[in-house]
This record gives sequence, C-alpha cells and structure tokens, in this order.
Amino acid sequence: MKKLYNQLILLFFLFCFLTFDSFSNLITKIQKEPELDSSLQIKYQNLLKDFEDLSGLKEISLLNITSNYAQILFHDPLEFFSEITISKGSQENIMPNSAVITNEGLIGIVKSVTNHTSKVRLLTNINTNLSVRVGDSFGILTTNSQKENWIKNLTKETKIEIGDKIYTSGLTEIPGDILIGIVEQIELDDLGLTTSIKINRTASLDNLNYVTILAKEIKE
Repeated sequence: MKKLYNQLILLFFLFCFLTFDSFSNLITKIQKEPELDSSLQIKYQNLLKDFEDLSGLKEISLLNITSNYAQILFHDPLEFFSEITISKGSQENIMPNSAVITNEGLIGIVKSVTNHTSKVRLLTNINTNLSVRVGDSFGILTTNSQKENWIKNLTKETKIEIGDKIYTSGLTEIPGDILIGIVEQIELDDLGLTTSIKINRTASLDNLNYVTILAKEIKE
C-alpha cells in the first residue's frame, strides 16, 4: 500500500512538472510572438519606405538630363547638415559637381567620388555656394551658421514675393530649373540698397534613404 502511495505521489509531481514545463513553454512562446511580429512590422515599414522613396524618384522627369539612383550609405549624426555618402561613384559615371535630388527638390552637390561611392555636400553645409534664380533675378545661395539658406545682395528693384519658388540658375555645371525652395523672408539692408532672401527648403533631410544624381546635360 505504501509503495502504491509513493508511486502516486511520484506521478503527481511528474504531472505537475510536465504541466508546468508545457505551460512555461507556452508563455515563453506567447511572449516572443509579439517581438517577432514587431520585428516583421519594422522590416515591412522599412521596405515600404524604400518602395515609396524609389517610386517618388522614378517620377522625377527632367528633359535632356541623364540620372542615376543611389542609396545613402552614411549620414554622420555629428555632421548631419554637412555631407552624406552615397552608393554610386566614378564606375557608375558619377562626377563631381553633379546635382543630387529627391522628388522634393535639390539636397546637395557631389563633392568627391571614389570607384563606387560619392560624398555629397548638402545645401545646409556652411561651404555651400550655389547659383540660383528667383523669377528673372539671379543670385548666390549660401548657408549661415544656423543652417539657414539665404540669397544676398540682390538689387532692391528685384521683384520678389513671399512664396516665390527658387530654382538652380543653369549658369554653372548644375542643370537649371531644379527646385530648391520657396521665399520665406525678405530683408533690405540698412541702406535699403540690396535685398536678402531667406529660403524655406522643399527637400527634407529626415528619413532619407535614396537619392537621384543628375549627370550632365545631353547636348543635342
């Protein structure tokens, strides 16, 4: 009788152990599933963002200009407003001074190239100097220490209004008529002789994954 009793006790604890182990495994599985779902969701969102970015770039249409797509390889958080590194270089026919754009407008100019990568000087780089056009007026776009873009020393007769669009001038190697931004603020100098314009850039640098590099104009 005692032997039977001991066997029953052993079976009871074995049952409890097996039941607890199964239950523990079930709990662990349930706890892991949300993490898996979250991971898949993040991957899905990233792929969706890439698809949207590339779809937007394919909608860019500039006549007589060849273009190339590239992925952003490196965007130094310490130099966020200075430059980026992209995944195309001289072997893909990328050249210095090529315009780099998104479907929102110009973001920078190719600074230097290696075989398969290029460095892009962003519009927010303090060394930016770019020939631009506002209506029928031309000027040089610069960047101040606050990462703001300005066009300075325009004559006071220049007819410019808040909301006017600013484009590349086409007077240099950079193709013309690439959107840069809109006029956000207009200031006269102390003597009232020249005008300065603050620009609201149309192309954002946030969450940027892909860009288009515009090559040289095709001469007919």
